[in-house]
Amino acid sequence: MLVDQVSEATGGPATYSGRDMKETHAGMGVKAGQFDALVEDLVASLDHFDVPRDDQGELLGLLAPMRGDIVEIESSETGQALPEMYQPAPPLT
Repeated sequence: MLVDQVSEATGGPATYSGRDMKETHAGMGVKAGQFDALVEDLVASLDHFDVPRDDQGELLGLLAPMRGDIVEIESSETGQALPEMYQPAPPLT
């Protein structure tokens, strides 16, 4: 779903068909540190594939507004178990 979301945010060709970020992450207790770790991993991947910094900045600027819908706890911690209510997304086809 992340690939589709990034693709759609940058003009396609894929279309994101998942739930909105607030609904998806509600009650998961996602910490700011976890969100930041995901961003760091994304930047490392973009660097690995030699994506220019301007393009990286544009992508991160498109994704940054989602932070408020995802992060529920302002903490730099990164590790925690998922809540019992968590249900993974269906496998990619």
